[in-house]
Amino acid sequence: MTEAAILEDFFANEEQKTDKLIELPKDFWVHEQLTAEEDREILTPEITLIDLLEENEDLDREKQIDEELNGIREEVEETCAEIDNVFPVPELAFDETSSLLEQMSHDIPLPDIMWLEDGGIGLEWRPGDSIVTMSLYGDNHVNFVAIVEKNHKIAGTCPLSDSPLLPGFLATLTILF
Repeated sequence: MTEAAILEDFFANEEQKTDKLIELPKDFWVHEQLTAEEDREILTPEITLIDLLEENEDLDREKQIDEELNGIREEVEETCAEIDNVFPVPELAFDETSSLLEQMSHDIPLPDIMWLEDGGIGLEWRPGDSIVTMSLYGDNHVNFVAIVEKNHKIAGTCPLSDSPLLPGFLATLTILF
């Protein structure tokens, strides 16, 4: 029985009064005598279970992105402390990468994230016989290449704020997954 059907069955008699413990979101309880209409207002959450699951998925994705970028940040700092001729990654590159990944559709899996020797953050996906890469250097631009099934190549550089080009390229990722 669906949630809507359960609620409809429960509130079949609008005039019926109830005297029950009513569970509200976030472990909050109220004990009052309410009309069926008041019950319906309390029991009908503005946030659905699907909303909560999606929010939790968003938090998990953000956490995973942060953990990966923090790991790369530590690796870069350690390497730069030990070796002189290494290009550090600007902090802005980490911020741009995080922002870009958090904006992507959840239909697109998170890429392999890596530190590029020339001072950038690299993103790489390998769906099937295709490869897609993006590079960010903290200069408000993204470099991208997609080789789809070894026959079609898309490549370019655009500002992160480029409304037509960047979303068009990201749509390519959605198609591949």
